[in-house]
Amino acid sequence: VMGMLQKMALYKFEDPDEDDIEFMNQLRESLLETYTSIFAGLSDENAQNLFRPYVDSVWQLICVVGKDEDTEDSVLISAVSLVGDIAKGFGSQATGLVSQTAIQELLHKSRRHSNSKVQERAQWAQDECQKATRH
Repeated sequence: VMGMLQKMALYKFEDPDEDDIEFMNQLRESLLETYTSIFAGLSDENAQNLFRPYVDSVWQLICVVGKDEDTEDSVLISAVSLVGDIAKGFGSQATGLVSQTAIQELLHKSRRHSNSKVQERAQWAQDECQKATRH
């Protein structure tokens, strides 16, 4: 399953029209929600280690979402929420991940977003990242 999710996350259009952009937002949101559900299902620390081999590809998707000017708010919420979930779940082991420039830029941009729900989730994720880097 994870391999298929990784391949789907790499999908892109060369010259997207409005329908393509809407499709990509729906696809990315579904992928992020699926990753979140899988990670949440691996609730104990030992089980979450099963997720570790896939974190780099998840992070790539999150970075793409953060840089895409056409990302919808709901996708942004899913992305920053997953950052927070991973920071919370992995704790100090997530320090290298959550300290990456692209992730910090995503959180910074999201905390200043016009949508208050994006701001709230980004602030929560930022708090979880700070907790992870302190331990």
